[in-house]
Amino acid sequence: MELKDRFKQARLHSGISQQELAEQAHTSQVMISKIELGKTVQPRRMEVFAHLLNVPEEWLRFGLNPPEWISSDNSNPVTKEDDCNCVCVTQAKEVPIVSWVRAGEFCNSETQVSFDDFEMILCPEPSASERTFALRVVGDSMTNPYGRSYPEGTIIFVDPLKMAQPGSRVIARTHKGYTFKELVMNEFGEQYLKPLNPSHQPLLGDDIEVCGVVIGSYFRE
Repeated sequence: MELKDRFKQARLHSGISQQELAEQAHTSQVMISKIELGKTVQPRRMEVFAHLLNVPEEWLRFGLNPPEWISSDNSNPVTKEDDCNCVCVTQAKEVPIVSWVRAGEFCNSETQVSFDDFEMILCPEPSASERTFALRVVGDSMTNPYGRSYPEGTIIFVDPLKMAQPGSRVIARTHKGYTFKELVMNEFGEQYLKPLNPSHQPLLGDDIEVCGVVIGSYFRE
């Protein structure tokens, strides 16, 4: 296992995002990403990262003296399903958190996008495709006072390859840009976008293009 793999394994085990680690270490998220991609041969401040991730520095640097949560027979992530104390990071999928301005690049299947400059976060849905990305909810149009709600700041996971159905929460493009709404079909077979907040108006029109289906969400306490 290389340094980049140990670093990422330790971060995933700690349960924090690249951006959170960067903020705690007073560095940039881009630097964290470069370390995990193996683009930094001799990363600086490894003692700081080891302290923040609660692992021995010699293990993070050289693979020596592994932490207790590492399997005793090797330094790879443990994948035994019957051991409740183990974290299976080999099956974890990280996806980029993108801005609403750049959402179109990820929705467009013909666009090749590099993840190098994005904060990465674990996606809770194992069936997420390789094009899945995350967005932070802006505004209160999907804040529902009566049921499932997506208040501002909620991280939503969007899969552009998943087929949208009436009732799906989707990311769609309109003449005003990209928006997060529920896809609804009326009695005439016409589709429109419905906000969960009753104080907002539905979006109607022929220019609506569904770009991805929301497959999960996360809101930090």
